[in-house]
Amino acid sequence: MTRPFLGIAAVLFACGVSVFAHPRQSTQRENAGPNRLVILKVDGLGADLLYRTMRETDPATGKSRLPWLAHIFAENGAIFENFYTRGISLSAPSWSMLDTGRHAVIRGNVEYDRYTGGVYDYLNFFPFYLGYARNRRVDMPAIEVLERAGIPLLIDAFPYAQRFQSFQLFQRGVRWSTLEHVLEHRLSSKILFSMVEGAEAPSLDEMLAQQTESDLKQALNKPEIFYLDFYTGEVDHEGHATNQPAALLEVLRRLDALAGRLWTEIQVSPLSNQTLFVLVSDHGMNNVPGVFSQAFNLPDLLNSPEGGAHHVITNRRQLSDYKIMGLDPLVERVTNPSTASFYLAGEAAHYPTAWLDLDGNERASVQLRNSDLNKIHILLLQLARPDLPPDVRRRRRRA
Repeated sequence: MTRPFLGIAAVLFACGVSVFAHPRQSTQRENAGPNRLVILKVDGLGADLLYRTMRETDPATGKSRLPWLAHIFAENGAIFENFYTRGISLSAPSWSMLDTGRHAVIRGNVEYDRYTGGVYDYLNFFPFYLGYARNRRVDMPAIEVLERAGIPLLIDAFPYAQRFQSFQLFQRGVRWSTLEHVLEHRLSSKILFSMVEGAEAPSLDEMLAQQTESDLKQALNKPEIFYLDFYTGEVDHEGHATNQPAALLEVLRRLDALAGRLWTEIQVSPLSNQTLFVLVSDHGMNNVPGVFSQAFNLPDLLNSPEGGAHHVITNRRQLSDYKIMGLDPLVERVTNPSTASFYLAGEAAHYPTAWLDLDGNERASVQLRNSDLNKIHILLLQLARPDLPPDVRRRRRRA
């Protein structure tokens, strides 16, 4: 069983500081309310970890360990301590509910078509970028699924010219100018020389975050932009790597500094007194020190006779195979064949019968090929036998 708090996310609200600094605005302005929305989207930040750290005092300063978050939201805003997404504690389903306000039609980070085995990988950005460059595929797979269901996103309430969207799972289009600046900087002589000299160069993720923040700050100075968001997966990545308090505190301090920089930029923006600043998270995870999540090998279980002797498709390679092949960012289907299959021996590449989503917070998702297809498949294999007695062949055909 997962702990109850794993699904509890964090949500904080604050209005621009000038609302508090100038309370005697005109009645018309007060009734109008905020016109601009700035959302800081934090993946994998559990409410218990955030609120506990905000309440702790830093002995060096006598203030909160997260001073900016405490100042912005605890002192000048609102905190919803009972906020949670009513679904499984996973990024794709949780963000689908937060970005739409609707019940989830996406129920995993990866889903498979039970008839064709087609892959819907909602977390892998690389195939999306490649598809955009080749075929002008403009939306992430998750958005395509929502559109087929007729479900709009929050960002769709704003015309294209009025919004700034960062890189995220539910992304419309690609910010090619941001990527261009990052790649130019990455390949600059300064960075290359520092790498040759052995200095630690910033990662692509860090450079992308820095450039996106810079672009967002420029957008804040444009009064025609009314929706802006910044998505960060840093807390989620650190939480999956460790549950040590010192490491988690450091990543929260970086988040606190980011919120402070955005808040400061909002105060000097043209629409500061009309801006609503929101921090929201999609889910939490096990951050309890000393508590480790134990696991066992699901592909091996499903490959075995006891597990059904399935040929198993996974959305990435297992750790035992995670060498050079595991570095391929475009992989979508990895075949894990069974040597014990009763009727599909040697047919793993053509007829997998189980699909696994290995990504998640102390869980995995198993989808099986439709059992009607399995029955039809067995009957067709029987009809292909030349030694089948005539009466048995007739029964098989009727079946």
